[in-house]
Amino acid sequence: MGVFTDPVTQSYIEWTITQLVAQQEQYEEYDSYYDSHPASGYATAAFKNHFGDEFDDFDANICKPVVDAFSDRLTIVKFDSEAQTDLPETIWKYNHLDELSNVVHTETTKKGDGYIIVWPDKQKQPRFWYADPEDVRMHYSAEDPIFGKDYASKRWQIVMPGNK
Repeated sequence: MGVFTDPVTQSYIEWTITQLVAQQEQYEEYDSYYDSHPASGYATAAFKNHFGDEFDDFDANICKPVVDAFSDRLTIVKFDSEAQTDLPETIWKYNHLDELSNVVHTETTKKGDGYIIVWPDKQKQPRFWYADPEDVRMHYSAEDPIFGKDYASKRWQIVMPGNK
């Protein structure tokens, strides 16, 4: 039984969790390849029969250099506002967007998806956070599945006081 008494809300939450879990396995595989730990099994049975375990320690996975070479070339061309102020530069520095953009570019290139959440902090300043796609799901419009974004959902893990 769910936490919500409204069956539509409960159904939506369960569906969203199912979508996130389905994507998580794929993202974990991408992480594994990037970290040079590809799943074994790409060698055929004939290859295994002929060579046995002679090449088990051989790792020809070059995913990380390819991802890094591409993501290192990505740059943000413009971060601006219609207001004639130094606000964009202030926001950029406040959020350390030089560093954050490097993380976002690498993770998005590696996983194929990447998200930034912008939310006001305690000082009411816009704060930018990288949101791992393992915890975020974009929901696209049925009428325009390429550009029509209806909404996004994000999963948070909350540790209740007293729980470990």
